[in-house]
This record gives sequence, C-alpha cells and structure tokens, in this order.
Amino acid sequence: MSAGLALQKAVYELLMASDALKATVGNPVRLYDQVPAEPIFPYITFGDAQELEDEADCIDGTEHFLDLHVWSQARGRVEAKAISGVVREELRGTALTLDGHAFCLSEVESTRHLKDPDGATAHSILTFRVLTEAE
Repeated sequence: MSAGLALQKAVYELLMASDALKATVGNPVRLYDQVPAEPIFPYITFGDAQELEDEADCIDGTEHFLDLHVWSQARGRVEAKAISGVVREELRGTALTLDGHAFCLSEVESTRHLKDPDGATAHSILTFRVLTEAE
C-alpha cells in the first residue's frame, strides 16, 4: 500500500472512531472521500494531498500534506470552526498506525475558515503535515 493511501486510511479510522466528532458531526461521523449526491450537513471531506519524497542515506521517507475540509450550513461559522477544532485536536501529534509505513510526525500546517459563494455554507480547510518512513 502506498504511504499516501495508508495515511488516508489511518486518518479515516481515527476520525470515524472519535467520540468528540460523533458529538459534533453526528454518529456515525460523516467523513467522505466522495461526497454523496445529497449530503447531510455538517460533514468532512478529504481534500487535496501532496506527497514529497524525503530520502536520506538510510531513510526512505515521505512528507505528506493532507487537506481536510469541514462543511456546515449552520448560521455563521461557529459550527465549522468547532468541528475543525475537534479534527485539529484529534490529529495534532497523534501517532497514526499506518499499513506498511512507520509514522514519524504529525502537525497542523494551517486552518482557513471561508464562506462559500453560495452564501449559506461555511467551509474550513485544515492542512496537516505528516512524515512517514517505509518499514
């Protein structure tokens, strides 16, 4: 399994099991790679991902940048910010279990809070930086 796919799988499993997210998004957590035709708000989606080779003399590593998007149609941005805060806490520094790869580091690169052009949807984008090594 590629490091990127192993990372997405580990993030999915962690967030789906989160009691804090179940309390803010719903149970089961609505976390999608592909959004259904008529989604129930609020929900979270996997966004863009980038993988950079991080090789040294004795290390076969990968530096990942992973975006997670939070979508809300509650009035204002409070719900989207609350959910993004929970996602941030769940992933910040958490040692993920990755199939075929060793976890090295997880940190939050940025969080952006936007109002979508439809005027009704609040949108937060979290970018995580994760370092992995091949086992």
